[in-house]
Amino acid sequence: LLFTDAARAAFFTQTSVVMTPLLSYFSGGDVRKSVWLGCFIALMGLIILSSSNSSDDDVVEDETTAVASSSSWFYLGTGDIIVLAGAASWSMYIFRVSSLSQYHPEVSLQAFKTIYLACMY
Repeated sequence: LLFTDAARAAFFTQTSVVMTPLLSYFSGGDVRKSVWLGCFIALMGLIILSSSNSSDDDVVEDETTAVASSSSWFYLGTGDIIVLAGAASWSMYIFRVSSLSQYHPEVSLQAFKTIYLACMY
């Protein structure tokens, strides 16, 4: 939140909901029409929720931040790119785990993932 507004960070983080089916589609997976409809509805909802923040409560430290944060949703600052990269990483994680789950039992896959992450900490 040092480089972008909270509303923008929330919006870009939740774009992983749309990125995951895109990854599946571009890797040759079959994505149903209902998933695309759900992605569209989720994206529209995210846009509505994220753009409804009040500008009266925003604290702006300098003029360049004010121009960048209030100009439009099409401006991508450093923080926006970092958050989008995080959302893309999460989408890749979901995609990879779902592809691994086809070949391994769910419980053993979850146990391995938990042990692996515990060792990483």
